[in-house]
Amino acid sequence: MPHPSPSNTPKEKPRFRSIQNRVVVFDLGMLNNLDRWGVNVIGVPRTPAYPKNLKKYEGDDFIKIGSLHKLDYEAFNAARPDLIIIAVRTASKYDALSKIAPTIDLTAWGHNLIAQVKASVDTLRTIFGRRAQAKAEIEKLDAAIAALRAKAKSKGNGLVIMTSGGRISAFGPGSRLDVVHNSFGIRAGKPRYFSGDPWPADQLRIHS
Repeated sequence: MPHPSPSNTPKEKPRFRSIQNRVVVFDLGMLNNLDRWGVNVIGVPRTPAYPKNLKKYEGDDFIKIGSLHKLDYEAFNAARPDLIIIAVRTASKYDALSKIAPTIDLTAWGHNLIAQVKASVDTLRTIFGRRAQAKAEIEKLDAAIAALRAKAKSKGNGLVIMTSGGRISAFGPGSRLDVVHNSFGIRAGKPRYFSGDPWPADQLRIHS
C-alpha cells in the first residue's frame, strides 16, 4: 500500500474566535494529548480499536466522522465543529475540511519527527491555553528519549522491519522511520542482502 508523502510546507494558520469547545480530531496521538488536557473533543474517527486509555471514544457519546481513510462529510457538518485537527492520513482533505470549520494539519512525518511532534504540542498549547501541560508533556518526552538513548548504547544494532501484503520492508537511517536511529540512538543493522554504502534514503523491499 502506498504511503502518503505530506508536504513540509505549513498550511496557513486559521484564525480562531476563542478557546475551542467543539473539537473534531483525526489523529490519535493528538487526541491522547487533548484527552489528558481535558479538552472537549466531540468527534473522532471510527477505528477497529482504540488504545486502552482512549477506549471511551469508541462509545456513542462521540460523533464518528468517518474512518482514518474515508471521511463522512455529512457527519462533519452535523457536528458543527469549532476546530478540526487532522494529520498524515487525512492531510489531503485539508482544503475540503477547511470549508466546514477552521482546520489545522499536525502531520509529523519522516525526518526530524521529534521536533515536529513538539511543534504540534506547542500549537495545541497556543490554541487551548495549556501552557503548563504542554511544557510537562515535552519535558516527559525529552526524559523518555534520554533514558532510551542511554539504554541503546549497550544494546547492539537494530533494524525496523514491516510486513504487509506479502512484502517485507526494511527501514534504516534516512527513511521515514529513521527516528529509531536518529532520535532514539539505536545503531542501524544492515540487511545481508544489501551491500551498498551508505544506506539508501528510501526503504528496502523484498517481495515474496
